[in-house]
Amino acid sequence: MTSIKLYHCPGSLYSQMVKLVLVEKNIQWQSHILNLLTFENLQPSYVRLNPQGVVPTLVDRDKIICDSVEIMYYLDRKFPNPQLTPIESGLQQKMHYWIDLHQHLPMGEIVYGNYKGFDGMVLRRSIQIKEKQILRLLQANPDLKKQYADKLDSVKELNKTIRDSQKMLQINAQIEPTLDKLEYQLKQSEWLSNNNYSLADVVWTATLHHLEQLDFNHLWSQEKRPAIENYWQRLKTRPNFKTAMQDEVIPLPMVLAGLGRVFLGF
Repeated sequence: MTSIKLYHCPGSLYSQMVKLVLVEKNIQWQSHILNLLTFENLQPSYVRLNPQGVVPTLVDRDKIICDSVEIMYYLDRKFPNPQLTPIESGLQQKMHYWIDLHQHLPMGEIVYGNYKGFDGMVLRRSIQIKEKQILRLLQANPDLKKQYADKLDSVKELNKTIRDSQKMLQINAQIEPTLDKLEYQLKQSEWLSNNNYSLADVVWTATLHHLEQLDFNHLWSQEKRPAIENYWQRLKTRPNFKTAMQDEVIPLPMVLAGLGRVFLGF
């Protein structure tokens, strides 16, 4: 049996980044799904594993990694076929640049602040309920006081930001300049680190997928940013996209439990 265990949630941007790597490398792994709408990621047993209470978390025997980018680097070192990090140092720096660019884009705020309709209502209501849940957990688990206090601060800040229309306009305004940089690079090379698919492309597969779900894909139409549109079509034809993202299904009991918790409190 494989030693690789991944705690993740279907639909999670950062979980999807890691799953794209697992599929690309054909790595066998044990799946542990957490329901974020019922706050399984906030339970003490998980917070002791991942102090930030986020997904994903990778466990490989006695090694625990809680950051999605660090997980990708770890998997690429441990399973070097196919290699997703360029050999040349200059191309490695380029790959790191594109990964860092993604990390400076406030995707949490973009996702929670821009979902419309019923999905948006569910997400934003879950953030409100999450504050109360963390307060209860903080009081009940004094040994995890710092972890829950830090989580409460971050959730309060997110809740405040996504309800501030001016702040959301400022955040959304960061998307197009970032896409301009992508467009310029993709006019020079097939992939972000030059002419070979790398971890940078993994990161931007998941990112563009979420931006498309939020109806920002008009920003890279053939008329506006054709290099990104062509790149996006290439990404979607890769087998890892279909397996890790397109075929990803949230189990119905998980959906119903989440809706029950968000709207009915059970």
